[in-house]
Amino acid sequence: PPATAERILQSTDVLEVYGYIREILDPELNVIAKRYASRLIVKLASQIANVGIKTGNLYRSTGEEACDELEIDATLERIMDRPGSRIEDNLMFLARRPEQKACVVILDRSYSMRGTKIAMAALTAATIALHFKKDYGIVVFGTHARILKGVNQYKPPTLIAEEILSLEATGYTNVHEALQLGIGEIKGYEKKIGILLTDGDWTAGENPLPVARRFDHLHVIGLEEPLRVEETQSEYELTFRYFDSRADVIRPVGWGVEEALRRYQGSRIELLAREGRGHFSYVQRIKEVPLAITRCLIA
Repeated sequence: PPATAERILQSTDVLEVYGYIREILDPELNVIAKRYASRLIVKLASQIANVGIKTGNLYRSTGEEACDELEIDATLERIMDRPGSRIEDNLMFLARRPEQKACVVILDRSYSMRGTKIAMAALTAATIALHFKKDYGIVVFGTHARILKGVNQYKPPTLIAEEILSLEATGYTNVHEALQLGIGEIKGYEKKIGILLTDGDWTAGENPLPVARRFDHLHVIGLEEPLRVEETQSEYELTFRYFDSRADVIRPVGWGVEEALRRYQGSRIELLAREGRGHFSYVQRIKEVPLAITRCLIA
């Protein structure tokens, strides 16, 4: 039935299918599919972009233009103090002075970010674009990082999604450089928020933990289940299991077991969220991304 077909075409399942086949599509067909996927991503993003809580300092105001609610107690006090005046002249409102905050979305585009992961990245960025509307930036990174959208630059959400879907997954995972570039974009704001989307451990650059601490909140969305240490596994088994699981990591010649395990995937991306006073989520499917983003926005 047409209604069923419409629901299917608007579901996250379509994005997952696109993620799996995008690299093997005919170039002309891929242009059409990417355009449709971008529009679908923005439509899905619009359904979750308005979540969150109002922040900022509360103050009393006689003006109704920026009010959240009527301040009844203060209004009654004014009426009692001015018995001959009109009620409407004594109304007091509880207003909120908006917080000067900005958000930077930091998207991994290293070699392992293939398949549906890049569609997850596009959905995350489009949601933040619709939620913040302004005062947000986007950084993409592999071996090196670059700005996809500056914090004061305007780009339509559909164009943002399309540009992300056009990214080639390549290089290592230089989280330090990406965070450094991201915090630099929003350094002039009172509250600095970062949302890092990655599928694993950093494999290039310096230790990013000191940069993570410079954010007021650095949230992390993990796209690949961390490898967990099992008591029955030897250090050598863990080492080779890690490198065999990561196509973007070259097994270094001459590395000792201890050094390899220090770079082990396990919980280091979770540590980034803890050091950044943020929320950590792990997602496997595109349909799980909205909840992960919501947790970032309400944290």
